Amino acid sequence: DPGINMVTLVVEDINGCLDTMRDTTLVLEITADFIADPLRLCTTNDVMFTDMSMADTTIVMWTWEFGDGAVDSMNQNPTHTYMDVADGTILEVKLTVEDEVGCQAETTRPVEFYEPKIDFTINNSQFCVGDVLTYDAQDITNEGSFLTYDWSFDGVSLNNTTNAGTVTLDEAGSFRLEVVFTEDATGCMATRFAQIDVQDYPDATFTSDKDANPINCAGQIKFTNIGNND
Repeated sequence: DPGINMVTLVVEDINGCLDTMRDTTLVLEITADFIADPLRLCTTNDVMFTDMSMADTTIVMWTWEFGDGAVDSMNQNPTHTYMDVADGTILEVKLTVEDEVGCQAETTRPVEFYEPKIDFTINNSQFCVGDVLTYDAQDITNEGSFLTYDWSFDGVSLNNTTNAGTVTLDEAGSFRLEVVFTEDATGCMATRFAQIDVQDYPDATFTSDKDANPINCAGQIKFTNIGNND
């Protein structure tokens, strides 16, 4: 146990004679502890670590292992930048402390990483030229941070930083609707997109085998569709 402890040694020879020696020894206590802010963070962000360790003597060394391969043996209360950690990753951060007489202790804490997420919807799956596309995004990350949006259509900015809007589809083709969203509190960003296929209206045109005759008698007429139905 930490503190002053009594140590007793009893020896006995082959004749049964006993001798006893008692002495005291001082056991020093050292406990490693720290807090991290935040413990759950976006995939690229800074974490501030604060040493909360305690010891009976002076702590003289702190070794931080941040779980991503980086080590800091210089600072008692470091700030570490995590770069491009995958969504859902949990890293174990380890602190080892040592006091002036060489006693050591260690502890670990998990740091969890997330990527902001949205529920991204559009009002239809098929569109024709002239239709209005309605888009909407809802934050589902639940980190308590507002999101700012940057929407673009076919590579052209829609100048919309809100979560919803509309686009009038003026021409046929395949287009990309993209939104880059940024978590206001952290600056963390993510991207979602949808492929939008726009069809031209069909061309209703036909001919008949009597087109050369402006006036026809009753009877069978053959009609042929020559319109574009793509």
